[in-house]
Amino acid sequence: MFDISNFFRRWFLIVFYLFPVRLINKFRLFHRLRVYKLYYWNLGNLKLERKLLRYNVDLIIANDLNTLPLALRVSRKLKAKVLFDAHEYSPLELENDSTWMKWESPYLTWLSKKYIPLADKCITVGYQIAKEYEKLTKKNFDVVLNAPKFQQLTPSPVNEVLQFIHHGGAMKARDLHVLVECFLQLPENYILNLLLTKSDPEYYAYLQKLASNSKNIKFHDPVPTEDIAAFINKFDVGLAYIPPVNFNYMYCLPNKFFEFIQARLMIITGPSPEMEKITNDYKLGLVTDGFKADNLRNAILSLTPEMVIKYKQAVDNAAFNLSANKSMKTFDNLIFELCVE
Repeated sequence: MFDISNFFRRWFLIVFYLFPVRLINKFRLFHRLRVYKLYYWNLGNLKLERKLLRYNVDLIIANDLNTLPLALRVSRKLKAKVLFDAHEYSPLELENDSTWMKWESPYLTWLSKKYIPLADKCITVGYQIAKEYEKLTKKNFDVVLNAPKFQQLTPSPVNEVLQFIHHGGAMKARDLHVLVECFLQLPENYILNLLLTKSDPEYYAYLQKLASNSKNIKFHDPVPTEDIAAFINKFDVGLAYIPPVNFNYMYCLPNKFFEFIQARLMIITGPSPEMEKITNDYKLGLVTDGFKADNLRNAILSLTPEMVIKYKQAVDNAAFNLSANKSMKTFDNLIFELCVE
């Protein structure tokens, strides 16, 4: 029986060699016809494969999903093992973008289901993300927290003027204006410090304009990643307040959360399940009732300097267990297992 789907695939393979690839990509023909394998190996990966085959290695670490098919193909020829580092959950990375969900999510779901089961070991940055990958691929994932190495710091003194800090990229999807709106409603003895990179210059300018008439909102120049914990150690409370606009944001365990810990800051987080669990388990700070400015304001107004001191001490006690020194042991053990098999 004539298979219309195969007919169109054969037609596409012929046209592919007659028209520029950029034109094919413009009309999303790869994705429309779901010829994902052809799409993947058209991205320069064949050329990269030839380069990688010059090396003699025993283990390949595939960093994020788009590198995994290439890593597996090279590993077969080199008889090497593959460790897949997934980072976050790729099929729902931009779940809040309907266009992305229509075109990219099916492709990344296909990559996940086809190639992840072929990896020797898999890791990711959070427990719920691991469960979601396991449900999709039936492959076990270990968790390696996105935490910096242990810092030899101590909690800074606390006084009546409480200093709050949020650092990271100035991105609209993170609703940083909620933090600004909250502190616009607070007395001047509550200071918001923003240490932001200009990921979205227009949004960064909007935040500055929104805070322009406030005496208790300050902007700081970014510092190198390795210096963040030492720089923010002088503050009191880290704001790990990330709205759940997509799956990865809902279940995030971001590096800023662990940098607050290494800086020995009390933590205030929204009801993000992963951060909420660690915050409550280790008594690191407060979890708000929601992600609105009023939810954050209510949590802040409940604080006293004595409470902040107590939470900072709890953070200090937990700092080693929540550092890379502890979490990287999982990674090291996996490397050892793969290399001695």
